[in-house]
Amino acid sequence: MPLPDGTTARILPPIGRAISAGAMPPLLPRMAPPIARGRANHLMAAAAQIGRIRGTVLRQNDQANTPVRRRVRLYRWRDGLLVGQQWSDAATGAYDFQWVEINQVYTVIADDYTGNWRAVIADQLQPEPMPS
Repeated sequence: MPLPDGTTARILPPIGRAISAGAMPPLLPRMAPPIARGRANHLMAAAAQIGRIRGTVLRQNDQANTPVRRRVRLYRWRDGLLVGQQWSDAATGAYDFQWVEINQVYTVIADDYTGNWRAVIADQLQPEPMPS
């Protein structure tokens, strides 16, 4: 492409030609920052105090309380962090979130993926201790 001073310059390579690997700057290895001592101690302490939240999702509008398959999400009540999600069992409607912090309070939301029913919420749930 001609410039006003009469010289030519090419910004992009011609069509059909790739930029050579030698034209690219080398990639430098990146190291993850070290975990601060306080955070590491918190993680180890939380791992020592583990629990579980479990329950059953039932359709309560009929007399049989039929178990249903739903997407169940577990949120930490303090700050709304999504801790995990899973599908309840189709035959029993059971769900089980294991390895959660025992000193926290949780909220469980089971929503209907078909869109026929509204979500069911259980809040202020305390985890039960897991056997060691």
